[in-house]
Amino acid sequence: YEAFVIFELFCGAVKRFDDRVSIDSLKALHFDDSIVNEIMSNFKLCCRYMEGHIHSDKFLAAKPQLKHLQEEADRFDTLRPKLDKIKKEHGKK
Repeated sequence: YEAFVIFELFCGAVKRFDDRVSIDSLKALHFDDSIVNEIMSNFKLCCRYMEGHIHSDKFLAAKPQLKHLQEEADRFDTLRPKLDKIKKEHGKK
């Protein structure tokens, strides 16, 4: 999700570990609340399986099963076509 946000949603305007923003890249940006909310929701679901995150006792990191990983991959795979459609509707590449 981090790479998707950096390269797809932010169109390279903001790079990880870079102290500068590519101002010229801002013209390619378009934010749509629906895709932002979906990314945030999906990322929260992924965090359940990340052992490096600090979880409360109620939400201890769970070992994912293969079906959970497939469900997550399927959710992620729907993002690019949705973002492409949003960009096309707003005349952006």
